[in-house]
Amino acid sequence: MKRYIYSILAILLFVNACEKDGERLTVTEPGAPSDFSANATEITLTSDGTDALALSLFWNAGALPQVSDPSVALPDDLTSSSMQFSASSDFGSYTEVYLKNGQTSLQFTGGELSQLLMKLGMTEVRQYDVYARLVVKMGASYTYGEVLTLKITPYAVETGWMQIVDKTDLTQVLATLHCKNASPMLFEGFAVPSGGWYNCFFIAADGTQWGCNADWTAFSLVASSTNNCWFAEPAGCQYVYADTENELWWHVDVPKVNLDIDGTSVELKYSKSAGGYSGIITTGDNASIKVTGTGARFDITTGTEGGTIGIPYPFSLIPVGSDGFELVNTADASASFTVEKAGTYTITFNVSDYRWSLKEGAEEPPTVTYPENVAMHYYFKEGSERLSLACRMAKTDEDGIFEGFVWTDPAWGTDFSNFRFVADESVYSSNGDGQYVLGEGGWNCWSSNTGMNYVVADFTTMTWSETQVTKVAVTGDFNQWSLDSDPLTFNMETGKWEATCNITEIGYGFKFVLDDASNTWRWKYADTDLDGTLCIVGNNDNTVPAAAGTYRIELDLSDFTAPTYTMTAL
Repeated sequence: MKRYIYSILAILLFVNACEKDGERLTVTEPGAPSDFSANATEITLTSDGTDALALSLFWNAGALPQVSDPSVALPDDLTSSSMQFSASSDFGSYTEVYLKNGQTSLQFTGGELSQLLMKLGMTEVRQYDVYARLVVKMGASYTYGEVLTLKITPYAVETGWMQIVDKTDLTQVLATLHCKNASPMLFEGFAVPSGGWYNCFFIAADGTQWGCNADWTAFSLVASSTNNCWFAEPAGCQYVYADTENELWWHVDVPKVNLDIDGTSVELKYSKSAGGYSGIITTGDNASIKVTGTGARFDITTGTEGGTIGIPYPFSLIPVGSDGFELVNTADASASFTVEKAGTYTITFNVSDYRWSLKEGAEEPPTVTYPENVAMHYYFKEGSERLSLACRMAKTDEDGIFEGFVWTDPAWGTDFSNFRFVADESVYSSNGDGQYVLGEGGWNCWSSNTGMNYVVADFTTMTWSETQVTKVAVTGDFNQWSLDSDPLTFNMETGKWEATCNITEIGYGFKFVLDDASNTWRWKYADTDLDGTLCIVGNNDNTVPAAAGTYRIELDLSDFTAPTYTMTAL
């Protein structure tokens, strides 16, 4: 069995207790899982068994790694496990399912197993050999278990769907879009991103990843792209269209719907806790309800810039079957929902399963309390000692979701490499279920990127996300509006961004720009009142200094809602 040697200074990354600096420790390799078996090794899938259990896999977990000093505790996440599936016995290519620590079984429904086969390119109705194995990873080392061969026959699957998945975690599905018979290459459906500018990919039924084009054009959609797409700024419920024929996608912000109940108007707002549009209505006998609204469409013509106004988009919800509905792009809801008996009801249009429901009585959606004030604070290494403020976050338009900027040091263990979220009186960090899962206790949060990041903390789902900020710059007439001529650098002693600029030409003034990989000048700030406080601006608003000259400029981004700056003449 291999043994891995670590110095105390290195093992502090993941051990909880060790007092002797410089002591050499040994950690054994984890043992391979054993007794890998399945409830059946020959499976024939059917289209009417998508919700039924189709495959169960079982194994015995291998021995955990051991450290030579019993007083040193190894963390639970020192190793990670997954199960790989491949069309070839050498696993030259494979799809992977990640496992929780201590997990010893895995189940698939017929629908889940069918999707797995599609990712492996197994779409014909014939028997395939599918190879499965367990993998345990520790550092750069991999321990493989035995290979199990399964013989599986898929059914003729529907290809008319796409999934919207999170950019960082492709297994996190935001929504499933379906195509309608009239347009086999146009997919559509409801999605509820966790915040504005949510980063995502589109995954087709055949496993193809669709994303942004090479020029990072907002709302472009090309196959086999590694450039992610992103939503426009509005948070909340969106209706999404993906047009693979014309390589475009767009979404419609749908915050509310309007009910016409025999001539009486009632407004239903989107409620995350209710899972859709929900409210209380009162009707007479055989009441006819028409559901209409006007959303805001964001597409390639509008872009995704902050403050962008969407194109008015009339729509109707029309009934499908006994309890279903669909959204159509028309203001004329000729079809109606009917309530036979007079009374007071709670009506809900659920956007996850496209079902509408009617319950007698007034059933208010459950009240959920979210933080009012959230800030990111740096924390000392892997400890619980709070250091300096990183950023006061701003509440978005949706309750429970906050945004801000944080700079993290790529060198682990500095005062700027770890942070936590302080929400009112509570402190949240990564809870052990994943880097981007929030909980009380656990490990400090850390960034996967180097330098500046835009962070969204979502207390409705108890997750957080990050987008790397690629540029922080001063730009104006004096440098021909370049983002490369006068970049700002972060000063770890002051916590501010600094640059020395020779403003020889005032012209229209200057602005601060922060950008990401989309190259869209995503965040633009200017001091239009010349009071030292910045605000988000459009293309035509700038800071106009009193006189030309050479200035030392400091930018403080520790308050997302009101960044400040100073200009010192040199």
